[in-house]
Amino acid sequence: MAAIYNIEGSLSELPPEERQRQRELTIKPMVEAFFAWVKKNKRFVLPKSETGKGFEYLLTEIPKHMEDKNLEFLDNLLPWSDKLPQECRKANR
Repeated sequence: MAAIYNIEGSLSELPPEERQRQRELTIKPMVEAFFAWVKKNKRFVLPKSETGKGFEYLLTEIPKHMEDKNLEFLDNLLPWSDKLPQECRKANR
């Protein structure tokens, strides 16, 4: 997740259209890998647990940030993101 934060930080000064284009090129593949991991593991957690609530938030809210060029991306993603599998953390796959 640090890679996503770092890339997003470098995009913050870009005009909205360019920010969106760069997100599509650099961040989207990492987010897709992360979402695949969340969807795969969602069935192993209780829906009302903190992790279950976090997964649900991710699957409903984060896509809005990917699609809206005017929003800052990933302001408060996950406190436990450092525990994600390596394929979700790779920059520029």
